[in-house]
Amino acid sequence: MTSAASDFVSTASSSAATAQNILFDVRPGEVSFSFGAPDESLLRQIVPVLKQATIERLEADPDAYTLLQYGPIAGDAVFINQLAAFLRLHYNDPHVDATHLMATAGASQGLSFACTHLMKPGDPVLIEDPTYFLAEQLILEHHLKTVGVRTDDDGINVEDLEKQLKAIPIKNPSEGYSAMLYLVPTFSNPRGTTISHEKRQRIVALAHQYNVIVVCDDVYELLCYKGAQPPVPRLFSYDAAILRDTPAASKRGHVISNASFSKIFGPGVRLGWIEAWVDIQEKLTNTGFMASGGGVQHCMSGLMGTAIQNGSLDRVIAALQAAYGARMAAVCAKLRQAIPAGVVNLIEPQGGLFMWVEFRDTAVDTEALLARARREFAVGFQPGNRFSQSKTFGHCMRLGIAFHPEAELLSGVDRLARLIHASIADGSIRVVP
Repeated sequence: MTSAASDFVSTASSSAATAQNILFDVRPGEVSFSFGAPDESLLRQIVPVLKQATIERLEADPDAYTLLQYGPIAGDAVFINQLAAFLRLHYNDPHVDATHLMATAGASQGLSFACTHLMKPGDPVLIEDPTYFLAEQLILEHHLKTVGVRTDDDGINVEDLEKQLKAIPIKNPSEGYSAMLYLVPTFSNPRGTTISHEKRQRIVALAHQYNVIVVCDDVYELLCYKGAQPPVPRLFSYDAAILRDTPAASKRGHVISNASFSKIFGPGVRLGWIEAWVDIQEKLTNTGFMASGGGVQHCMSGLMGTAIQNGSLDRVIAALQAAYGARMAAVCAKLRQAIPAGVVNLIEPQGGLFMWVEFRDTAVDTEALLARARREFAVGFQPGNRFSQSKTFGHCMRLGIAFHPEAELLSGVDRLARLIHASIADGSIRVVP
């Protein structure tokens, strides 16, 4: 951990259970691996950063009052340009263009906007199996039809993706997109996997071939534990490379990078961005919602722009990378030490907030296991079938490493290990060499 990161991350261990609300079902004394939200000790360290950015912007800028006015539809130009410079650095991509960016109220609103304005009720949305279950819920609330696609250890199975696409009638582009593909390409939720370069090339080619809009949940792109940049370029860059060499009359975007400050700053700021080609931007901004309310999160984007400009956001990200990386390494090491051989398979992620644990005994029901875990051992997690359209991941569970400090997470691993040992002893979990 760098000195800047160690200065940033508090050594105080304070239970996240002291600040619960309806979003977090955690009982007193329970350690929960269920959530992708930062713990109290991290959030407390971000408060001074937001406070300083607020003071700098409101006291030093004579035009700060404009942050209280309706904002430009795609976002304040100063913020958008600051964001573009920030992303050029962190993505190591000189082609990041401010004209491809718009502000959102976070990735959930970005996905909702894409479903509302790019799709029609009844249209198909292809999703990874397993995938982030709340994204599927949001998609279904827009009266769209989800279609599951198998996944491998490096993300979506491209052969199955093409098989599913072949079964969908291709619309004339003038009628809109034939389908949407929702992906979490980097450090995915729930499996922590990253789609390879070769697969990304193929996915974008298929999107162009079958008239598909790909919405990438890119919220974990900058949460890599090793190295300053994401391990593979975001999918939008593959689409943009094609479009830069396409005649102007034929330029039509097929990828949206839907990102957020929720995972790299704090979820309460409800600020994010969409990166997409100009034709998609026009569809998302020429709406009654935007015409009535103006650009979203205008005030908060002004404050975040100051945090970008003064370098404090960079320090926050470095600290979160270090903290989450240390937690993930410690949890994985403890799991390998505490759980007997032949019980689970796990792959240690290199970024993000989640890891996927698969019981070798495929008869294990992690939904039932969760009930016992909470009742007898005061520990929680997310059962695998909650992420699965096919309901074939009942023997898996997702563990998150953000919601508690490291010491509490390790206590949680001890509780999981006791649960597993007890389940082996009573025959509800079998050891499979």
